[in-house]
Amino acid sequence: MKEKTVYYYNINYMCNNKCLFCFSYNVGNEKKEIEFEKIIEEIKGSNLNIDDTIVINGGEPTLSLYFEQLLLYLSKLKCRVVVYTNGRRLKDIKIPSNKNIQFVIPIHGDKKIHDKITQVKNSFQDTIDSIKYLQKKEILYSVKFIINNEMIEKNINVEKILENHELCPKEVVLARLNITKKSKLNNYNPPEPIIEKTYFRKCFEELCDKYDILLLDFPP
Repeated sequence: MKEKTVYYYNINYMCNNKCLFCFSYNVGNEKKEIEFEKIIEEIKGSNLNIDDTIVINGGEPTLSLYFEQLLLYLSKLKCRVVVYTNGRRLKDIKIPSNKNIQFVIPIHGDKKIHDKITQVKNSFQDTIDSIKYLQKKEILYSVKFIINNEMIEKNINVEKILENHELCPKEVVLARLNITKKSKLNNYNPPEPIIEKTYFRKCFEELCDKYDILLLDFPP
């Protein structure tokens, strides 16, 4: 029996945000993009089954010239497809209505915190508008909160953010802010572990009765 396999593709390294702690040290390289034909060739040779997962990431994958074409191809596969995106452009993209595709979209706190971290004015509203578009089209998505010092200092209520914007994600992801090359450059540090743990617990207790929750990069 074939084991469950995750196939991971960073299809480009362009981005329309400038996040203070960007996880990809290659972001900003507009020339580095995997060719569409190469991805399709690799996928066809992977002998995919229903238990496998294809992950599409960047940079910002929605900036790829062939992103819609890739989504259409992936929607016809029998495996699970997960797309990591800041979400800002999704409302302008034709997305197949297929339950095998799920988007994972980060929200960094309230509007002020989010726009500060992405360093792009109105990026928060762009993201919210796109999530509303996904909901209208009944397309699966998760919201990912990467816990930062500003969220803790302002005692941001994650549940209230979801409720106030009428968001109904399939899953809520609570993730740690890891140290990256970009975060070091910007002197943008993760919260102290004890304070971080307390805030994680608070968020979990607020959310656990209403949402499926995934904890990422957090010690047991």
